[in-house]
Amino acid sequence: MHNTTVFKTETQPRRARIPLAVAARVRSSLTGIVRALAAVLLCALLPAGCSKEPAGEDQCGRPGGYPYVLEGKYIVAADADGDYGGPIHENWTAADIPAHHTNDPANAAARIFEVAKKEGVIGVPWADAKEYCRYYSQGDGGGWRLPTLRELGILYDAQKNFSIDHIFSIATYWSCTEDPDNANNAAHLYMFFDGQCGYDAKTSTGNRVRCVRDKGVKSWPYVVDGQTIVFAEREGGMDGPFHPNWNSTKTVLGPTDDAQSVPRKLRVGYGNALHVGGIEAARTACRRYDEGLLPSRIWRLATMGESAWIRKLSLHLELDFLFGMPGYCSWCLSVQRTNDSPIEHVAYQYDKNRFYFNEEFDFLHDVRCVADIP
Repeated sequence: MHNTTVFKTETQPRRARIPLAVAARVRSSLTGIVRALAAVLLCALLPAGCSKEPAGEDQCGRPGGYPYVLEGKYIVAADADGDYGGPIHENWTAADIPAHHTNDPANAAARIFEVAKKEGVIGVPWADAKEYCRYYSQGDGGGWRLPTLRELGILYDAQKNFSIDHIFSIATYWSCTEDPDNANNAAHLYMFFDGQCGYDAKTSTGNRVRCVRDKGVKSWPYVVDGQTIVFAEREGGMDGPFHPNWNSTKTVLGPTDDAQSVPRKLRVGYGNALHVGGIEAARTACRRYDEGLLPSRIWRLATMGESAWIRKLSLHLELDFLFGMPGYCSWCLSVQRTNDSPIEHVAYQYDKNRFYFNEEFDFLHDVRCVADIP
């Protein structure tokens, strides 16, 4: 026999009825949330390197397998699971790229290569395009280069068939691959026309530039923040020669100093003093120069080596005066070759890439100050 407890019945408030259409929408939303959570869990279980957004014919976002896009900026031509079926080259920097033509095995793709965020300089011949990519930087180091013709073809397909964050123009782009029948020609791909490749004279200025970088590669020097040249850092650097950090008291390079030397990091002054009347006025201009971010009296004239690097990296430096204008000369640190020799005053003409020695003490030259960064 069961004990039965009797409760006093009270009038209950009437519950509101939910319209069927609203209930259906609620159920649909809950179902969507459940599916989204399941997708997140599935993505967490995917093999490393897989795209976590469905954008292709498989769960890794690969259109037909390989190549595929990773993180919106890397092209994966090969990984531990497979490859795109074409030739693969070892990781390169711009200095490592072997001369090759379209039928050469070096016309290949890196296993994983990064695409630059933006287009490079426009309207330059092939040699300048290669040089531009060699010193290109996005603030995280160098290591960039022109793509091979095969890599340009992969980039064309990436833009056409699956997701990549960086947009290409409807234009032709330089590659580092040359014409097998004419050494004066370099290959390029007709991006966004029909994907066909062709050849153009290396002196042509009608093609665009988009740099690439093999994943994990880094090279020096490179430019950060539009003004600072990094020649060396903890991770590595160029071979030198290097000098210790100097300040505005350094006015003459002595017999033991190397006129081609650089510091590990060099800040290039944004402002340019025009037509300074003589070497002493140039030194004074640098002693007084101030950008507000660095300690006072650290600015000085550049060495010959630093001046040459400023010219070479000028397309990547964001300064108030463009280098390369006809007749533009800038004072450098003076040079004393031996303890008994006279001091030689030096000026550098950027457009000619030429140094002038024994310049008259009171000649009118421009000034571009530099500072060694700790």
